[in-house]
Amino acid sequence: MNRHILFTLIIAIVSCGLSANETENSCTIDANSIMLSYSISETKKSNESDKVSEQTVDEKLNLWRRNQTVAQENLTKGITDQWHRLPNKFIVPTRHFDKYQRSIEYQSSDLKTESSQAAWEAKFQIIPNRTLESMSLTSEEGSGCDKIQNYHLAHGNTKTQIVWMPAIKVMKHFKKESDKVLIEWQLLNKTSNKKAVNDKFNQLLSYQTTDFADIGDNESDPFLQKMIKMGFIQHAHAIEENNETKTDHVH
Repeated sequence: MNRHILFTLIIAIVSCGLSANETENSCTIDANSIMLSYSISETKKSNESDKVSEQTVDEKLNLWRRNQTVAQENLTKGITDQWHRLPNKFIVPTRHFDKYQRSIEYQSSDLKTESSQAAWEAKFQIIPNRTLESMSLTSEEGSGCDKIQNYHLAHGNTKTQIVWMPAIKVMKHFKKESDKVLIEWQLLNKTSNKKAVNDKFNQLLSYQTTDFADIGDNESDPFLQKMIKMGFIQHAHAIEENNETKTDHVH
């Protein structure tokens, strides 16, 4: 065979191999600018007097990411909790009341949560990497943005399953079941439309904001009075504890 033809053929074969590998591993979605829509259900089981009963609580949550800012929008409660990570890695929380277009801003010094990578991951991607590392990777399928990994963990009578999308750091499905409770998160929709993401964060920025430290000086504000009475305005420590409780089953 002509050497020139042989050389051209080898180059073509190698190029095809590289292209296939790039297609398999590449993802064009920006994981730092995305919206994820979840359904969350928690079913508590009880067995009293030999009669099994179940009580289910359903919620809808949108997770918004824009670089070093992440927001968890609870559509059921009408409250959006937002966190912004500073260059020094401290995390600053803000609680938005969407119906009233009002916000309570906290300072990083109010935080209980340490400025660790895991603390940020718990907000940014729901599942900290260390949680995945503690589980068994049972299978993988797909490629690029659509690649999924299936994780499993059994501890006593509790079984946990996670379907993870590593390219965009997204939890597609979560299930944790024991004899007392069944908790599931299901990804319903995702969008990487930067305009939609920017519009959401700009909307949150447009809300009237009160610094938590100034609430005492604004006790006559009807909105603040109402939210305090309902228990929605809390110290940042309490907000962090509530958030940890909400996502404790995935950490």
